[in-house]
Amino acid sequence: MVAFGTGDGVCCYIEAGLSHAVPYPLFSASKLVSGYVMWSLIEEGLLSLNTRPGDVLDWWTTDPADKRSAVTVSDLMTMSDGMGTFQGGIGTCTASTVQGCAQDAYNLAFDYHERYPETGAP
Repeated sequence: MVAFGTGDGVCCYIEAGLSHAVPYPLFSASKLVSGYVMWSLIEEGLLSLNTRPGDVLDWWTTDPADKRSAVTVSDLMTMSDGMGTFQGGIGTCTASTVQGCAQDAYNLAFDYHERYPETGAP
């Protein structure tokens, strides 16, 4: 079941045979959840838009010779980080955890093909 609503309460239910015990790929809908979580962490002072992933993820490089070390939370949130795309889409990630998929993206999708040259992203 999927429920939709506002801060005042639920307005609509859709019975789709979904279970809270089974993970479902959300694809682009996950941007809403990710954005909410990131802004919550920023509001709590745990991150800033200028935080570099290497400051909080031990597997993200901090080596200045590697362009990925210059990426910031802002770059990730605005998709101006220089990361390419997974062949077939991120929904095809076969890792068993979210962190595993993030590491796969980090290892496989950064290609720095000047996708967003106007942003100054690496």
